[in-house]
Amino acid sequence: MKPTNRVAVALGLNNTEVTIETLNMLCGFIGLAEVRLDMMDEFDLERIVAASPCPLIITCRPSREGGNYAGNERDRLAILTRASELNCAYVDVEWDSIESFINKSESTQIIVSRHCYDTVIEDPWAQYQ
Repeated sequence: MKPTNRVAVALGLNNTEVTIETLNMLCGFIGLAEVRLDMMDEFDLERIVAASPCPLIITCRPSREGGNYAGNERDRLAILTRASELNCAYVDVEWDSIESFINKSESTQIIVSRHCYDTVIEDPWAQYQ
């Protein structure tokens, strides 16, 4: 489904039910929603994706990048891979994990992010040249 406007919202609510309720409440005002799984106490990814009235960015930010996910990296990437299997519009993967991430969908777009809170990176792509 194509967004009708360019307003996006980031949600870090504590459970599946509240997330779905909020997405339904906001759907007339937003074109895209980021769901921060790392901020949720519990989540049912399949239900969130299936019930969402708008395209989603699924994020599960690890603590090293300022998020709340404290589990192991393999499990975190499995969650993000599952989001791509469910054909989410976007999956947000950290720059240092992208080589280990497997996108299982041709329709899911990948956002590669990096979060630096204590410095400004002069040339973030220098290491890839």
